[in-house]
Amino acid sequence: MITAHVVSAGTAAAVVNWTVGVTLVTALVVALLLRRHRVREVPLVVAGVTGVVLLTGLVFPMSPPAPRLHMWIAEPGQGAPVSRPVEMQVCAALGDGSGTSLPGTDRLLAVYVDGSPLTTESAPAFVLPLRPGPHLVRVELVAADHRAFDPDVSTQVHVVAGAIGALPAQRPCS
Repeated sequence: MITAHVVSAGTAAAVVNWTVGVTLVTALVVALLLRRHRVREVPLVVAGVTGVVLLTGLVFPMSPPAPRLHMWIAEPGQGAPVSRPVEMQVCAALGDGSGTSLPGTDRLLAVYVDGSPLTTESAPAFVLPLRPGPHLVRVELVAADHRAFDPDVSTQVHVVAGAIGALPAQRPCS
């Protein structure tokens, strides 16, 4: 199953705002062109509704605010040679340094391997089926509806996947 995530909410917001702006200007131009006709109220209503949508998009941003926490990958370590499948352990701490559970309420972990989305996880420990060789694994905390936070909350690790082997014992977050 492939799940899409809003990775760059800034770009999505720009596209939505541009589309709404073009609709607003078009509706106003049509209203001016039809000023002598009885149907001119229709484009004015469209312009009004479009303006409300535009203002709503500016007041209520598309990306939820990021939770105040620091996230890291506890297992495997940076550049570590690992057997396949690869067991991942993601940890997080609040701004005051106290530990917190991931992904938390109404959040998920979006996992990317070499820049491509691989899976979405609802637990901090999970297993990845990597091919042999070097890989960049990126884990991003996203909202339950798969929207990225603004700013994004993510961490990454380089690993070198080797032969198939037994999974190592899970290391606790510390």
